[in-house]
Amino acid sequence: LAGPSREALRQRAQGRLDSLNAARRSVTVEGRATSLLLHLPAGEPPADGWPVVVAVHGAGGDERMFFGGYGAGVIRRLADEHRVAVITPAAPLPAAGLFALVDALAGEHALDAARIALLGHSMGAGIVAQASAAQPQRTRGVACIAGGCAAAGAGVPVFLAAGALDPLFRVAVLEQQVESLRASGRSVDYRRLETEGHTLVVGAALPEAMAWLAERLRGL
Repeated sequence: LAGPSREALRQRAQGRLDSLNAARRSVTVEGRATSLLLHLPAGEPPADGWPVVVAVHGAGGDERMFFGGYGAGVIRRLADEHRVAVITPAAPLPAAGLFALVDALAGEHALDAARIALLGHSMGAGIVAQASAAQPQRTRGVACIAGGCAAAGAGVPVFLAAGALDPLFRVAVLEQQVESLRASGRSVDYRRLETEGHTLVVGAALPEAMAWLAERLRGL
């Protein structure tokens, strides 16, 4: 049976892109305008508001990557499944800006600014690790995919996923970081994905990463 035509696929992709572009918004934090996307689960939020995952993309991407690129936007389905809100800002941005974005949006939406977890890919992994170090008391957990997490804040649980075929962040280097963190007494959950490289590893790792973050947001 013949599949969709090239033109039908192009129109479908353009429709998804137009939808993401329409949902973009800008929030000014500390005098700086930051473009972002926000996803809230359907239904009634908890009494204290939705717990929040802030997800930061890698270099060369933008705030649409997690909602439309990595894993074809699977993070939104996972957010609904785990009953968490997801904010995806444009990077780079100051580490403290991640928490300031949550605080700013909590004034408009039912977000629990006391329950925040961080997720990053590649460059974004470094940003969220630094953010957790800047405000460890506000970080329930930090998940790094195909990027370094060595700078994660003291006492903050760490999840790190690496692609064994990654030519940019080599798995051996990331495994050295895992060993170093564990040697210092840190809690680190590590996943090595044998058939993944630098970018497609995100979609493969997201289901477990989001489940792990949701557990930390629930205090497990």
